[in-house]
Formats: sequence, C-alpha cells, structure tokens
Amino acid sequence: MSNPGPQHLISAMTAANFIPVPGIAIAAGVALLIINIVQTMRNNNDEFTSLGRDLCVTVAAIIERVNIDQAEQSTPTSPTMNLQQDVDQLVFNM
Repeated sequence: MSNPGPQHLISAMTAANFIPVPGIAIAAGVALLIINIVQTMRNNNDEFTSLGRDLCVTVAAIIERVNIDQAEQSTPTSPTMNLQQDVDQLVFNM
C-alpha cells in the first residue's frame, strides 16, 4: 500500500487554488518537498548500502586470489600479475 501523505499534500495544494486559505499552498508545497527529499535520502542510503556490499565481495575476492597465489608459490607468474588480470576481468564484467 502506498503512502497517502504525498497525495493528501498534492490535494491540499490543488484545493488552495479554489479555497483561499492563507499559506496552505506554500505549507503543503514545503511538506511535499521535505517528503521527496527524505525519500531520495532513503533511496541513496539503499544504493550506498548495496555498493558497500559489492565492495566487500570484491575485496574478499581479491584477498582470496592473493591467498591462492601465495599458496601456489611455484606458479611462474607473479601474484601482482594475476591480481591485475583479475581486476581487469572485474572491470570488463561491469
């Protein structure tokens, strides 16, 4: 169920055009603006949280790769070279 608050404010702003109540349109407009700002902040917070999770997964993959390279010290390529290849692949996959 959607939040009826913004719709009520829009209705109040519309009614203010027909019913002369001093300041109602301005008050409803400011309240609607605040609601929109709060919703944008929530969306940004969700995106920030998702980005943080993605970064954790990426860092974990890098650490795992470095650990594998250290365990396979007989590999002719250096860990830095493998890590660079993995980073290049991650960038390509994005």
